[in-house]
Amino acid sequence: AGFLHHEKILVGNITNGERFETYCIPAPKGSGEIALNGAAAHKGKVGDLLVILTFVSLNPEEASVWEPRLVLVGNDNHSFEVVISGIQNHHD
Repeated sequence: AGFLHHEKILVGNITNGERFETYCIPAPKGSGEIALNGAAAHKGKVGDLLVILTFVSLNPEEASVWEPRLVLVGNDNHSFEVVISGIQNHHD
């Protein structure tokens, strides 16, 4: 999804209602691995549906042209869709 190493993320666990901040530790590319480590591991379990958010700080000029990106990951954690400004691009 393009997260940076150690990038701060906000995780919402749809399955159990937990919400917490943590940071990204990249898994091997293409592995489909999404893991909760350390204290965050107590906030979810295998199979939970997660929403992972990142944020950006922009000045007014940058914000006027910036477009958020939404990555919808399939149940297999390998297939995904990227949605930018309502344009969907499906990837397997």
